[in-house]
Amino acid sequence: MKENSPAIGIRHFEDVDALSSEGLNAGLIEGQEALSESTAESLVHKAHEGNCDYIEIFASDQKRTSETALMLKDSIDKIKPGFNEVNIDHRLRDLDQGELNLGPDYIDGEKFKPLQEAWGYFWDETFTKGDFLYRFGDSTSRDGSRSFSNIEDKFLKPGECYAQMAERYYDFLYTLLSQEMVSPSKRLITLVGHSITFGIMHELTEIAKDYGYPFNRPIAFGSLPDLTWKYFDKLRSTVLAKNPDFGQMAVFDISYLKDEKFISELEVERDALRALMIQSNVRY
Repeated sequence: MKENSPAIGIRHFEDVDALSSEGLNAGLIEGQEALSESTAESLVHKAHEGNCDYIEIFASDQKRTSETALMLKDSIDKIKPGFNEVNIDHRLRDLDQGELNLGPDYIDGEKFKPLQEAWGYFWDETFTKGDFLYRFGDSTSRDGSRSFSNIEDKFLKPGECYAQMAERYYDFLYTLLSQEMVSPSKRLITLVGHSITFGIMHELTEIAKDYGYPFNRPIAFGSLPDLTWKYFDKLRSTVLAKNPDFGQMAVFDISYLKDEKFISELEVERDALRALMIQSNVRY
């Protein structure tokens, strides 16, 4: 039986809802100091409980996450100075959803319906149709056989494809877990991210656990993105039943991820996505 090795996920605190002025990269609303302080207390308690030497916070470089991480750093320093570090890493970004064409009548705070509809097309093209290179917000499927009139002209430019996002996350986790295997100190890994961070971490921890320790069921080459989607479907009745709330904390048991064979699989799957994108002239 593997010793439990927890990592913490925290969804960013509440951000400003101002698509017209801030786009999809707004900072935090003011007045969330109490949430930061209570979250910091929970993290310090968790670190002490696990006999950790310090808390290492990783956050994406988007405003809502980086600002959350820096707030938490200040709050932790008030409890135990010098007990935490913050690393801002672009690989933990949310899926790039492109640049919106809101139109002159849009008012900040309103839902932008084409953005919600674009998510439906994105998941369908990516996982139902199996196209990891379909870009979020594109009004036509890559093979030209399907058009999505509801979002036509609603994006000034499309966003990322799933391959781009998955490559970033696999690369980040490969780096993180490789370091964890040789680290002389015990740290409480804390990921300040987005809803999609929760999804990927829950899915990968379940996959690694189901595939055994030591990791003994190699993943078919290039199939990890599709496998994580299957696990998303499996977990939708439990931990992924809804999007996490602002500031919500989750515990991921990464003990099964800290396996040389699994880490090697992550590297292979990252490289498979890179090869797919290079072959198709997709920048990553």
